[in-house]
Amino acid sequence: MTVPALGAQGNVADRAGAVAHDFNNVLTVISGNLALAERHAAGNPKLIRLLHNIRLATERATDLTGQLMMLSSPLAAGPARAGGVLPGAPSPTPRRRVLVVEDDPDVAEVAVEVLESLGHEVEMRADAASALARVHEVRNFDLVFSDIVMPGPMNGIDLAEALMQVYPDLPVLLATGFSTAALAPGALRFPVLAKPYSVQDLSWRIGQLIAADQ
Repeated sequence: MTVPALGAQGNVADRAGAVAHDFNNVLTVISGNLALAERHAAGNPKLIRLLHNIRLATERATDLTGQLMMLSSPLAAGPARAGGVLPGAPSPTPRRRVLVVEDDPDVAEVAVEVLESLGHEVEMRADAASALARVHEVRNFDLVFSDIVMPGPMNGIDLAEALMQVYPDLPVLLATGFSTAALAPGALRFPVLAKPYSVQDLSWRIGQLIAADQ
């Protein structure tokens, strides 16, 4: 995405929010790959220690990004961070067919890998319009997991609302690296997961939505 030019005070806040968004995407990639790597580190104490140090640094970077969010929108920073790390291991959920909608290829790859590691069947689309067309085409997704801010005429909220009109029983989980995006008109009608999200975050939210849909 393009970072707004630095100018008046309002633009400073816009730039802080844009930088926080990009950092959160990067941190989502790091934390997702870290969680996957930790699953393969059993029996290697040195690797476990190194991965632990990376996790501590990632958590510190997440805190710093939260401060950038506060600069961009103090009132919105709290709600957007409500999806922070949840305690405990991911709860097992039945295998479901999930459509991931994410324009950042690195973030999309992590989301797909994490969801597949949780036992789900996953497809990916890079924009809301093609995702909507895919749902219309196959009509058998159990859940849509979409970023809010995306290029094109439709964002994630538009997608969620369009899906709700035609498929009211199809759960939609939104994600955002922008604190203000989580409070955009229509967003609060749908569950919103803040980036960077953990495997526990994603598994727990999906489990909740699937349970509610049964």
